[in-house]
Amino acid sequence: YVAYRNQTYDDGDELEITAIDFYGQWQLELAHQVHGYVEGEIVGVLGSTTAAPNFDYTRVDVRQLGFAARVGLRLDRVGLDFRVEGGFASGDADTGDDRIGRFTFDNDYRVGLILFQEVLAWSSARAAVLAGHEDLVGVTQDGVELLPTNGSVAGASYIYPSISWTPVHWLDIRFALLVAQATSDVVSPFETKAQGSASSYRGAPASNRDLGLEIDFMAEARWDLRVLQLRFGIEAAYCIPGRAFDDAEGNRMDDIALVRGRFQLDF
Repeated sequence: YVAYRNQTYDDGDELEITAIDFYGQWQLELAHQVHGYVEGEIVGVLGSTTAAPNFDYTRVDVRQLGFAARVGLRLDRVGLDFRVEGGFASGDADTGDDRIGRFTFDNDYRVGLILFQEVLAWSSARAAVLAGHEDLVGVTQDGVELLPTNGSVAGASYIYPSISWTPVHWLDIRFALLVAQATSDVVSPFETKAQGSASSYRGAPASNRDLGLEIDFMAEARWDLRVLQLRFGIEAAYCIPGRAFDDAEGNRMDDIALVRGRFQLDF
């Protein structure tokens, strides 16, 4: 899949990029009711724009790379599915040079429950607010609205093994483990200015790339009622934020736990 965009915004800024996307899927029957599968996608984005200038460059190059892949083994007879997923999104440690390198996954592609969707999303949104606050930075830099990740995988690599079990046809259970690292130094423009050296979201050295660890659990039950289907589910997660979220004194961010229920009615 190849997409080319040449766009002029209402304020006169320009964007000219080409996105190249490759996707593949392969399944193999290893034995009776035993299947292996591999699935992957890789995307490259090339071009230039004036929509995110800085104090030294009015036009910057766009050079971004992202990919995700899964490999798994499905045992249909016992309802087990073993899967290992991994992904990579290029990062960008310098918002003041002539290149935009941070790749962001589609917002609908969710990995985990807390680390990317809550911790990194909140931290990057806070960094954007601080970097765009005139009382704090004096002259704000254009393009700070692009800093928030909005819960997506952005500027990070991860591995996400999981095991799913369907003991009976109406019940699914899933366990997963998420480990993630930043693919470049983690830099907050405001904290860098305040600390006098490259610093991350809460003032720690930007070279701390460890984003953290997360453990996930999910269970869903289904009941068919003629033309209706009821779904009841519970999700739980426990996240240990990495050193990338330390403060300037080296104190770690507190661990975070999440539990939520879900009810769904399908017609």
